[in-house]
Parts: sequence; structure tokens; C-alpha cells
Amino acid sequence: MKQPSNGNRQRFRLQHALAGLTLALALSSCNLFTNVPPVTNPGPVINGQDVLYFALTDRFANGDTSNDNGTKTRTGDTADKTNPIGWHGGDFKGITQKINEGYFEKLGVTAIWISPVYLQVPGQLAGDGPNKGKYHTGYHGYWAEDFLKVDPHFGTLQDLKDLVRAAHARGLKIVQDMVINHAGYGAQLTKDHPDWFNTAADCNASTNKDVDCDLAGLPDFKQEKAEVTKFLNDTVAYWIKEVGINGIRMDTMKHVPDAYWKQFFANGGVADPAKIWTVGEVLVGDVNFNKKFINDLGSPALFDFPLQFALKENLSTASGNLNAVARIFDQDSLYNDPNKLVTLVDNHDVKRFMSEAVDRGVPVAEAKERLDLALSLIFTSRGTPSVYYGTEIGMIGKGDAYNNVLGETSREDMDFSKLAENTLDERIKALSDARKKSASLRSGKQEILSRPETNGGKSLLAYRRTLEGADPVVVLINNSNTDLDLSTLAAGKVQLLGTFAKGSILSELTGKPLTVNLDADGNLTGNVAKHSALILSAKVGTAPGTDPTLGAASNLTSQSGTNGVKINWTPSEDANIAGYRVYVSENGTQFTPYNLEPVSTTQNHMLVLGLDNNKTYTFKVVGVGKNGKEAVNAPTLTAKPNPSVLSSVTFTVDARALGDADVEVRHFDNGQQEYQMTEKAGQPGIWTVTQQLPLFKPVVFKFGDDSSTAKNSGYEGAGQGDRVFIPDDLTDTYQGVYNFITLSAPSSFISGKVTSAGKPLKKALLNSSLEPQNYYAVSRKDGSYYLPLPDSQTVDITASKNGYASKTIRASSGSENANVDLALAIVGSKYTLDGDLSDWTAPKLTLTNAPGGYDTGFGNDNILKEIRVDADSKYLYLGYVYRASGNSAILHFDHKTGGFTNADALNAWPRKATFNLGIDFFVAQYQNNEPELRLTNGNTVDLNENFFYETTGSAPEYTTEVIIPWTSLGLADKPAILNGYAGIYGGDHYGAGDILPSEKSTPAYTGNKVAGYDQQREVTFTKPFTLAP
Repeated sequence: MKQPSNGNRQRFRLQHALAGLTLALALSSCNLFTNVPPVTNPGPVINGQDVLYFALTDRFANGDTSNDNGTKTRTGDTADKTNPIGWHGGDFKGITQKINEGYFEKLGVTAIWISPVYLQVPGQLAGDGPNKGKYHTGYHGYWAEDFLKVDPHFGTLQDLKDLVRAAHARGLKIVQDMVINHAGYGAQLTKDHPDWFNTAADCNASTNKDVDCDLAGLPDFKQEKAEVTKFLNDTVAYWIKEVGINGIRMDTMKHVPDAYWKQFFANGGVADPAKIWTVGEVLVGDVNFNKKFINDLGSPALFDFPLQFALKENLSTASGNLNAVARIFDQDSLYNDPNKLVTLVDNHDVKRFMSEAVDRGVPVAEAKERLDLALSLIFTSRGTPSVYYGTEIGMIGKGDAYNNVLGETSREDMDFSKLAENTLDERIKALSDARKKSASLRSGKQEILSRPETNGGKSLLAYRRTLEGADPVVVLINNSNTDLDLSTLAAGKVQLLGTFAKGSILSELTGKPLTVNLDADGNLTGNVAKHSALILSAKVGTAPGTDPTLGAASNLTSQSGTNGVKINWTPSEDANIAGYRVYVSENGTQFTPYNLEPVSTTQNHMLVLGLDNNKTYTFKVVGVGKNGKEAVNAPTLTAKPNPSVLSSVTFTVDARALGDADVEVRHFDNGQQEYQMTEKAGQPGIWTVTQQLPLFKPVVFKFGDDSSTAKNSGYEGAGQGDRVFIPDDLTDTYQGVYNFITLSAPSSFISGKVTSAGKPLKKALLNSSLEPQNYYAVSRKDGSYYLPLPDSQTVDITASKNGYASKTIRASSGSENANVDLALAIVGSKYTLDGDLSDWTAPKLTLTNAPGGYDTGFGNDNILKEIRVDADSKYLYLGYVYRASGNSAILHFDHKTGGFTNADALNAWPRKATFNLGIDFFVAQYQNNEPELRLTNGNTVDLNENFFYETTGSAPEYTTEVIIPWTSLGLADKPAILNGYAGIYGGDHYGAGDILPSEKSTPAYTGNKVAGYDQQREVTFTKPFTLAP
């Protein structure tokens, strides 16, 4: 633009100013130019007072389709709603639109938790699983490329600020998800500051692998370095100041050093609780582990995963154990304030509650009622409830999108059209309103009134919430599939101990019709509908008082264990006593009742759990009269929990259905620990093991099968929850039937023999047409099988085994001679396919390894010991002996021109390995799982199931025999040459712990190398083993 001359400048400025004023007036008259009104920030989230709603931004609502593809410059940028691990288009503007529509107020929520906003790393091709070959992207926000930039798929920084402003304008708070544990895969920070991240060597040397090792291969920050601490703190401070958020959801807290959190939450720290609210994610079900994040490290709040685990296991079916839920609340005293817990039913990392129920055989309609039940519990319990998007329409979801197909993940697109056919959104609003009406629900003390352990075994959990100056609340949870008549409880009612005033008027806080009433003594009678909750309130009453004429228990003794003390007593002979209540005190003067519902006079003990191992307690056993009053005289004793006391627990499982299995008991209390069981002498299929376990500490476990014929990846009870057992005696026992956890174990069976040409056939799988994931059998060495089945059932049984033609027979419960003969599918084989290489007397090639392999890179339990290769005009024969603990044996082959030379870019089984010759096919096998045959097809490798195999052995050493028809490789006859390379490999995009051939093998081959841990054990093959078939 040409500038005016000096003489005309003043006149130009005046004209310009007048024109600007005219334009401004014109815009104002059209209401197009207005002052932005000030908005009041509602302040930090307050424990117990708010209700959270988690909107996974990319999956919630699309308000601006122009940003669906981000910058379109990086791999995986393009939105693809058919890809469950790709971008789908949800953004900040979508959430803002829903805020402005009043959607969140209609649910009654007061705070919106949004997923991380960071710029994400480019997408990567998934190397395995149901979505292999699709771009796996950071749609979820947890794979940061730049911690100070907004990913364009979500919108702009201004869009984010507009979202926060819109929320604040309606009194809503915003909680922003943040990550300080890791960066995204291959993020630029790892190149600019490699010393900021833990290496494989750091991990191997660490005694705290949760902290010092990577999570799913993500670059793991060294928070202990001062410059890393400053960088991470600065990123958090930036978003707090720049955007004006009201809270932080902090990802993966347990994977970060404790020292970092102490400075993070310190007075004046970046997340000083006086300035900003934070809720931490510690995905662990152990209260004793989790408590430190609140008590010692200073986190203002923590997700209550122990309760979430208990709800999904025990409220999803009528067979759930409400005692297990009660035991979570029993441990509330371990936290300095249990109201700091954030309760949840669903989130993005776990299987949705609906799928938990449906996959356990619960009809969809009932599953929604059970979801209502679970929501009712978290909205009426101590803490702050959190709702995951889609819960209001009863969305299903089996877990992380990587391992599930479209339509079955826990991260599907929100479908607002489904609201019309659901009432869960209305229920969430009613529950939110109940909290707003009741100070007791928001801030009151929580005490259990009734549980199956003390009410005669009925599936009822009752608790009260009380707060001085507020009306109390009583919650009744009926988990059974039948209406519950409260007169069938051991006491004939729910005893309220004066919670409500006698004669007061009951109200149901969510508007449900009243089906219970207060009797003359102020206790509850009536009915509670099946799998439902009642939330009751009335005026506060007074406790029943004492009766000095009542007798007292005597001869108190105790047994200490982990976080608990078992109190034993001799009951009084006073006929007026109806039961006993145990009180607990930390100081010997102020007592709290452990069981408000008295145990019966026939019970002479109470196991008190949820105690601190470092504290000494005083216990008092109080007699409760038939008039509800307590005895004045009550004996006491002092005891301290003792975690060093062990219980000798014998686990026994009936696993006859598994044939010649390799049965284990797998504990999940802290990760997974596997313990080998032994078969009882003279009782085939009955397995047992005795373990020394901490007395009173709950054992969470499943039985497993480590044999090659195992179903469900070797875990029992597909679709069923974990087993839970509390050893409560110094010598204890647990018995179960494999596969039947919440599902009732059948009392009948079908048995017979599997043969081929009249000879016994082992390891044949026999699936029944009735729920084959549970009702199946595997034949033993003598061909016999034992298939459990409910009474009065007639089913089809399909017998199959790799290398044989399958066959179906029909049989009924109780049949003992349901025999089946399978025809061999392999014709003209040189070897017997049995996983035994003893008949391989003169193969064309035999390679043996040194005792420690190449360099014992993954330890002695990950060695490729021997390979044998043979061939004839019809088949390629492979036999290999290997040790694999958590790793895989992979044999790569070349027989023609072309093929891939770098395995790291494959769509399946990608490994850091390069080859001097192009690979045309490979056989890959994780531990003793079924091997896979993969054929090269351009840039991908396709699965081919036309081959035969047998694996034998027990962990960690196995022998696999493979027979591949040349026709399966696209050949009419055997090739002129076959080249091969083999190794024991780590996970995706990692190298090998051992290789063959190598300079250590016999015969020796020089030139093949494995790099160090700093290069992720990358393999370079320059010389294959070779044979002429």
C-alpha cells in the first residue's frame, strides 16, 4: 500500500479514525461487535461436592469437520471412523457445542474431564492384533510430541480457551488430563535430549521397574533429573495459567518416582492443592499400595480402582459377592480422608461395565439395570463420582481399542441418538440431584449396616451416610435376581441403630417409589426389588442406648495377620442377647463399630480387616440385646496386625477337562505370579499346590493352563471374573473347578475316548455346542476325555486336532462311552506329528546351540537350543527345541527372489532384524502358543493356516514339530534352495535374546550379530543356514 505524503498524513489519520468509528457503530447496531462479558471461574474441583464426566475428546463430538485430518502432513493424520485406533474427528468445538446446549447440566454433572490436548506423534502401523496394518494414532492424547502445543485434530489453543470459557459461563469446571511419565513414540525430545529418558540398561538394573522401565515401549522420563523435573513442571504450569482449568487428571502416577510427586504437590509447588485440584491414576486394586499417594505424597484425590474392580466383579452378575465390596469400604480408615477418592464404574482403560455383565451371560436389559445399580453405589458412596462418556446410553466396550475390533472397544464414538431409547441419562441426573440435595451424601461419614457375612447370606449391602446437622441417608443394594424381603434377613429387618427417628417420614432421594418402611423401632422392613438400589432419607434419630442387665462375652483371644485381627470369644449364656458387635479403637477410648449389624449368637469370632499394620488397636466385643440395646459390660483386648504371619493354604482344582494339562495358580495381587501345581497321585486331572501366604490378605487369582492345548490364552473362566480368597486360619484350603468361577460348576459330565485308526489320540479338543468356552475337554495320552456339562443336556461334540479331520458326535449328560475316531489329514508324512523329535534320525540339517546360546541376552530361559530341517517332494519339516519365557521363537525363510529384508516394518510380528536375503515366509510362536505361518505379500505378511504342528514340553522349554505342504507356500514342488534364520525375539519392534545360526552354533556361522540393549538387541543376519530340499 502506498503511504500518504507528509503533508496529507494528518488528514489521512482523521479520515481513517472517522471511518473506523462509523464501521464500529454500524457493527454495533447490527449486534456484530459486542464486548465479551466477564466470566467467573468457578474455582477448583472440591472433593465430594462435584460430579465428573469424562469426555474422550476425539470420540465425543465433532464440532468442526475442517480439522478432522489435522495438518494432513503426518502418517495416520487422516480421520477414519472405520479404524478403531485412528482419528475420528471429535474436537474442542464439539464439546463446546454440548456445553452450550446444556447437555452436561441435563446429566447433573459439574465438572468435565477432557483427554490430553498435546500435539501427538505421527501414527504407526499396528504390527499385530485385530487391527494390524492400520494406523495406530494418538487420538487419545497420551502420546505427546510437543507438550506445549495443541494437536490440530482437536482444534486450536483458542478453541480450547473457548471451551473453558463456555464451561465457566455455565458454572462448569474443566479437568484437563496430563502426562508427565512419558513422551510419545519417537518424539523429538528423545532425539534432542536422549539423557532425559531411561534406557533398557537402566530398566534392567532397576529394583523398581514400575518407575524405571518404559510403559508399553513409550519413552520414559527420568524425573529425578533436575532439568526434566523443571521441564515437566513448566508444562503443567503453562496449561494451568494459559487455559484457566479447574483441575488435573494425572496419568500413570505409579510409574513416576515418589520424590517427583512430593515436590509437585508441595506448598508452593506447581500443583499445590491450595491452588489446583489433581486426581491421580493408579491402576492398582490394592488399598495398601494406593494409600501413599494421598497420605504421603500429597495428591488431593485418587481414583478408587479397588472399588471399581470390586464393582465390576461383583455387581455385574447375581453371583457376585457383596462382602468383597464391603471389604473395600472396610479399608477406608487407611486413607487420611476417604472422601479424596474419585469413584468410577467405567473409563477408557478398562472393560465397560455393560460388557463385563453381558460377557458373563447377563441379558442386555438386566445389564443396564446392573449398571444403574453400580452408578447408584458410586453416587451414594464417599468420594467424588466420575461418569465415562457413553455410560448414559449403556455403551459396550471390551477394553483398549488396540486389542478389539470396531464396535467392541471401550472408546467408540458417542452416539447421542441412543439417548431416546435409554433412561440411564435420567438416572444419572436423578443421582446427581440426590447429591445436591443431601449434604450427607457429599460429605458424610459412611458406615456399613448390613452385608451377607452378617445378615444370613442374603445378597444385600446396606450402608448409611451421616453428617452432623444434616438428614442421614441409608442406601440399600440388592444384587440378587429376585426381590428381597427384608424379613428374610437374619435379624428380620435392616437394623438402623437410630439412624432415622422413629415415626419419621421416609423419602427416596431419586424419586423411586417406596417399597420399605420404618417399623416401630425405627428399623427397615419391606422389600427391595431385584438388582436395584433404594436411597432413603429421613430425620435423624437417636441410638437405642444400653441395657445394664445384658450378659457379656468372655475369653477374648486374637490372631493377628496382614491388615487384620481375628477376634474370638465365648458367647454369653444370656438368652436376651441377640448377637455381638465388635468395636475398634486406635487410642483405647474412642471406639468405632466394625459391624453395625450384630453377628449371631452362634458365631464366636469376627475378622476385622482394613487395619494399619503399624498401629495397635483395642477391640471390644459388645452384646446386643433383642431390644436393640447394647450391653454395658464388654470385654476388651489389644492387638496389632502382623504381616509376617503366614497361612498354609492348599489350593485344589478339578481340571479333568484339560487332559494332560500343565496347571498353575496365577495370583494377580501385584502383577502376575505363576505357581506350578502338581497332579494328585491316583487322581488324574486333580491338581494341587500348598503355598505360604500372608494371613488375612485377600488372594486374587485364577487357575491357568500352560500347555499347548490351553484355551483363552491359558486363563480359565473366559468372561468370568477373578477368584478371591481370604486365608483366615493358619491352615486353610481352597477348592474349585477349572473354568467355573461365577458360573456354577456342573455336576454331570460326558466321557469317552478319542482315537485315530483305533489308536489313542492325545491333545484332541472336544467342544460342546453349549458354551464351548466353558464346556469342553482335551483328550489325555490314553485318548480318554472328561467333558463337564449341566444335568439333562444333549449336545453336539466336535472333536478336532491339527493334522486330523474333525468329527462331530451327539451325546447327553452322563454318557460314558461317547467315543470318536479321527482320520489323519496328513498323507505320506515322513515323520509322526507328535512333538517328539526322536524319529528325526537323519534330517537334512541339524543346528545346535552353545549352552548359553549367543550371549544369554534374555537369560537362560530364552535360548533356541536346536533346529532340525528336512524335506521331501510334498512337505517341509521343521523341528525346534527352545526355551521361551515371555518371548517368541521365530524362524524366517527365503526360497525365491523378492521378500522383505527388514522385519521391523511388518504388519505382524515386527521385530528389529535385517536379512541379507529376502524373507518369503516365517513361522512364529509365542512361548508354547499355537505357531503362526506367515507368507510375504508385498509389504505385508499374510496368515496361512494350511500347515500342521504339535508342541510339547512345559515352561519354559518346549519342542515344536511343524509340517508345511509346499503347496501352502505357492509351490508345486520343493524349491531348489532353502535359506533360514532363527531367533528368540522380544516384543514388537524389539530384537532378539538368542539367534541361530551364529558363531556359537554347531556348525558355526560367522557374521550374524545381535546389538546391545542401547540398540534394543537389533539383529543383523548376513549368513543363513542353507539346504537343498
